[in-house]
Amino acid sequence: MPSEKSAPCLGLALGSGAARGLCHIGVLKVLEREQIRINCLAGTSIGAFIGALYAAGISPEQMEEVATGLDWKRLARLIDPVVPTAGLIDGAQVAEFMAKLLPARTFEELHIPLAVTATDVETGEALIIRRGNLVDALRAAIAFPGIFTPARFGD
Repeated sequence: MPSEKSAPCLGLALGSGAARGLCHIGVLKVLEREQIRINCLAGTSIGAFIGALYAAGISPEQMEEVATGLDWKRLARLIDPVVPTAGLIDGAQVAEFMAKLLPARTFEELHIPLAVTATDVETGEALIIRRGNLVDALRAAIAFPGIFTPARFGD
């Protein structure tokens, strides 16, 4: 049984799933209610975005308020179609939406360490992004072949 000095803590990985990824908000609410401190976060796609919001100090209640208040027709306008090359949606407007919600601009500004996962489309290798521009990393994490165009990140 843990002593009072050693409160439970964990590293939490949040996955993809588009709108289904909003269930991560409920997980964060339960962890807070149970006073389980998150020491570090990792995520991809919507999980990276939810993780970034939380790591930047946005509470699950604030996230839930935004999610339940979303105008889905207005949100659909964030889809910026492109002539098909590597994807149908450019993602620039989605990145702008994420930037408006995030109080942090870089990983270094986050309150909780965060790792964002993406894939290098040229090599197929996994990328683990922990430094630099947060929105650029999130844009890379939502890239999905055939849907969202690839994003340039780093070199």
